[in-house]
Amino acid sequence: MKKYMYLILSMVLFSSSAQAYKECSVQLDRLYVGDNGYLWLFFKNGGATYIQQDNVNFKNIYSMVLAAHMANRVITVRFESDSAVCNQGTRTDLQGVFLESN
Repeated sequence: MKKYMYLILSMVLFSSSAQAYKECSVQLDRLYVGDNGYLWLFFKNGGATYIQQDNVNFKNIYSMVLAAHMANRVITVRFESDSAVCNQGTRTDLQGVFLESN
């Protein structure tokens, strides 16, 4: 019985760490599209991220961030790594974008 309990506990711990992510609320400073289909997002308080055009979410993310940038709205970006630093460096693990309500 203890064997099964340890097995279940380890499965629960493993599955929760596999779904880790970090979300950051940011204001867009600049957008850039180019260099073989990359979409770059630059944030006002520092940091940047990009995705490639072959990403299945490229068009949806592009349209949402373009609308947010034109309306001067805050967005929340979700990164795959739960240890992501929101306002430093360049992130390559963008998963998605939320449009914040004002």
